[in-house]
Amino acid sequence: MGSGENEKTETAKQSELAPEWRRAFAFIEKSVGGRIVRHHRYPRWRPAFDVDVERDGEIIPVHFRGERPQVGIYPIEHECRAFQVCEKEGVLVPHVYAYCDDPAGIVMERSPGRPNLGTAESELERTAVLDEFLQNLVRMHAIDPAVLEAEGFERPTRSDALAWGDFPRWQADYERSKSGPDPTIAFTIEWLKRNQPRREEISFVQGDAGQFIFDKGHLTAVLDLELAHLGDPASDLGALFVRDLSEPLGPLPHAVRRYAELSGREMDPHVVNWHAVRVGICVPMSTASTLYKPNPDEPVQYIAWYHVYARMAIEVMALEVGVELEEPPVPEPVSGRQAPAFGALEKLLCVAKGADNYADYQVATAARVAEYLRRSECYGPALESDDLDEATALLGSRPPDWRAADAALEHFVSEAPAEQEGEILQYLYRRHQRQLLILQPILKEFQGSRVQKLR
Repeated sequence: MGSGENEKTETAKQSELAPEWRRAFAFIEKSVGGRIVRHHRYPRWRPAFDVDVERDGEIIPVHFRGERPQVGIYPIEHECRAFQVCEKEGVLVPHVYAYCDDPAGIVMERSPGRPNLGTAESELERTAVLDEFLQNLVRMHAIDPAVLEAEGFERPTRSDALAWGDFPRWQADYERSKSGPDPTIAFTIEWLKRNQPRREEISFVQGDAGQFIFDKGHLTAVLDLELAHLGDPASDLGALFVRDLSEPLGPLPHAVRRYAELSGREMDPHVVNWHAVRVGICVPMSTASTLYKPNPDEPVQYIAWYHVYARMAIEVMALEVGVELEEPPVPEPVSGRQAPAFGALEKLLCVAKGADNYADYQVATAARVAEYLRRSECYGPALESDDLDEATALLGSRPPDWRAADAALEHFVSEAPAEQEGEILQYLYRRHQRQLLILQPILKEFQGSRVQKLR
């Protein structure tokens, strides 16, 4: 196909885009100073495009990072400023061309490389790339906080608030969107309060640390600064234990020691673990409402995020408390009357095809929901009965159903003394393990992942 035909095809594709994306593409062309000759939309819940811009006979690789469907803890303009500061201060990040107001998004360089060190071709490559990331993390932590304050970043004013970082934002958002009681989140918040470390040093932190891409044995860019803020540098070390669940980073206790060597900061394992719990529980806090009102874009993904990261926080707390967690019994699957219908739905969706990559992604998402429903029907009743049995042992009386159990348990764990931490953690762990049994074959990137232990 000649260049003229390619141009016609691209023009036709752009004409099919929703009006807001046509506006975004016009803004990209103006910001980069060229003409879009190819685009690809990422098949995911968050709007994102890779585009090739032709400028003076050269192809410029560009990425458009759109705002989340529901604005998160920070607006995307916050992330744009974080990228711009990092670039000026020598941190390896993509160049930002411009910020787009309508639709909200960042026009940025498309750096080469891929995420996930689990795909490294050798242990040598994995080690080298992670070390380069840690060097950039140290560089980020060395940026003068005053530079960020000038860009509108909030500086913690009290040392007792420093360890918490932006957690108050997450908690406020959780309380606003809360759709029902949640004993795991309630217990974790109380545990964090009881064990809060006193911290003094303020640094610019990535927030969701460990997101980067690499190519040919080298780091090519640090990505995803949407949660960047002024806080405790140890929080980024804790966040690595969270990121490792979906994108394996390698032995993290070694990474913590290496960061200490590079930065000259001593890293207390208990402080890093506290931050791992604090960062980890933010995921259930941001997804708990979807257990009642599912997100239509990726309903099962949000449920998986909730349970995987809730379990992760529980496991780290158990490590700190010194509790050996026990697995719940696995019931035999029982097929109910509706099983054939669920099976038929799965088969239909497995062979269905969408009109494009994004539509294929939506069909695959629906197939994942069908599998979740089928397994819920097979295992759900027995697992709920087991859960109520164990809740009874804690509460002293049997709740009539899971809703009543959640309400009673949230109150119980919020008032329970520290001496009962062990038995509460044991119960909460088994509760989430039961739900993860249902999700097991559709966990995708979380298949077989468990939190690493830092002692």
